[in-house]
Amino acid sequence: MKIQKKMMLDFLTAYIINTMQTNGTLITQETAEFIKKYGFGIGLSFDGPFNDQTRGKTDYTLNAYDLLKQIDKRHGTISVIGAHNIHNLIDIYKYFNEKNISFKFSPMFDSGEAKNHCELLLTDPAEYADKICELFDYWMNDVDGNIEVRPFASYVSSYFTHHMRSCTKGNCMYHMASIYHDGKVYPCGRSYPEEYCLGNISEVKDIRNLFKEKVYQQIVNKRYIRENECRRQCNIFSYCNAGCNNDCILSGDITKPNMFQCISHQIILKHIHKRVKEVIETKRTINNYMMRIIKRYSR
Repeated sequence: MKIQKKMMLDFLTAYIINTMQTNGTLITQETAEFIKKYGFGIGLSFDGPFNDQTRGKTDYTLNAYDLLKQIDKRHGTISVIGAHNIHNLIDIYKYFNEKNISFKFSPMFDSGEAKNHCELLLTDPAEYADKICELFDYWMNDVDGNIEVRPFASYVSSYFTHHMRSCTKGNCMYHMASIYHDGKVYPCGRSYPEEYCLGNISEVKDIRNLFKEKVYQQIVNKRYIRENECRRQCNIFSYCNAGCNNDCILSGDITKPNMFQCISHQIILKHIHKRVKEVIETKRTINNYMMRIIKRYSR
C-alpha cells in the first residue's frame, strides 16, 4: 500500500483499484478490516449447495460472508456451473436467494484445475442454454426475489442497448494486460498458454509497448479474421463482438468462435429478449430487480 500511495502522489492522474477473487477461507476479522480500510473489491468463489463437492471448506467461506457483512463490505460471488449441477440451477438460486446473496454463474471451462476433472465440463451448448433459460424464467417470476443473477441483468439491458456489458462479449484489444505473480505479462487475467506471454514486466519500460509485441499483433490479426467471419454470418454480432479471445483459444482456434459459447449465447439472448418484450407489452408483475432494469431504460 505504501508503494501505491507513492505512485499516486508521483503520478497525480493515476487511479488504482484493488480487487481480489478468493474462496474466502483465509479471511479473518483482521483481514476483513484491512479490506474495508483500503477499499479492496472482493469477489468470492462459492458454489452454493455444491461447494463441498467442488471447492470444500464451505463453513470457512460462509464465515467470510459474515465477516464482510459485519463491516458492511459489498462483494460479488461467482458460482461455477458444470455437469455436476446443470440440472439443479433453480436449487442453487433458491440457496443464494435465501441468504440474500447476489451471484454470477459461469460455465466451467477447460483450463487450470478443471483439466483434471473433464467429467465436469459441459459439452452440450443447447442443453446448457435451455437450463439457463429455465433459471431465468424462475428468477423473473420470483416476485419475492431481489437478488441480482448475472449475467441476466446484462442480457435484459441488451434488449434496449443492443450490446452486452461483459468483457467476454466486447473487444478488449489494447485495453487490458495482466501481470502474473512471476512477472510474466499476458493479454488478460485468464489462463493462457505460454506462447501468448507478452514478456516480463521487469523488462518493460512503457506498458504501451506490450501492445506492439509480435505476439500481441498476432492475436489482433487472428481476432480480426474471426470478427470478419462472425460479422458476415451472424445477425447478433453487436451482442458478442465475436466473443472472447481466451474462450476461442481454449476451444482450439482463436480465428474461429468458441461454438459452445456462440450457440448457447444465441439461444439465451433470443429467449430473454422475448421475455422482456412480453413484460413490456403485458405489464405483468415480475421480480423487483428485473423490473428496475426495464424501468430504467423505459423512461
